[in-house]
Amino acid sequence: MIGQIVAPFGLRGEAKVECLTDLPERYVAGLRCWVGRSPSTAHEMRVASVRWHKGRVLVKFEGVDRVEDVETMRGMELFLPDSERANLPPGHYYDDDLIGLPVWTDDGRLLGNLEHIHHNAANDVYEVAGILIPVVKHVVTKIDLESGRIVIHPIPGLLDNES
Repeated sequence: MIGQIVAPFGLRGEAKVECLTDLPERYVAGLRCWVGRSPSTAHEMRVASVRWHKGRVLVKFEGVDRVEDVETMRGMELFLPDSERANLPPGHYYDDDLIGLPVWTDDGRLLGNLEHIHHNAANDVYEVAGILIPVVKHVVTKIDLESGRIVIHPIPGLLDNES
């Protein structure tokens, strides 16, 4: 996911987008992306124009010309096809590669599947079955995309039934 549509901007069909990529320069006219509430429900759209305003990117999509059209897109996310993704350094992952992975404790308990990633200033937080897991080295000990699992070491108080 490279962004999320926050609101319409102006009256000509521009969308105010929260930039959620470390590579904001990828927002350019002609960008082909998928827009939807999840990768599986997204549909392809092409960016007609881009400009920045107060830390947010204003995106005009081809074929979207009215504020009402953008209003129906509020909350939708922008995804890139795998072929257009930048290679990430070791230890960095795309959200949609992680969402849905089972999360296990290091003593073998399945907590559930990763449902959401909250991006915060200090560190990301994984949400699994109502449990908020800080993404720091001593808690999230292993992310293995090949075997399709995340392993955590729960710190005291992280899980309801522990102290």
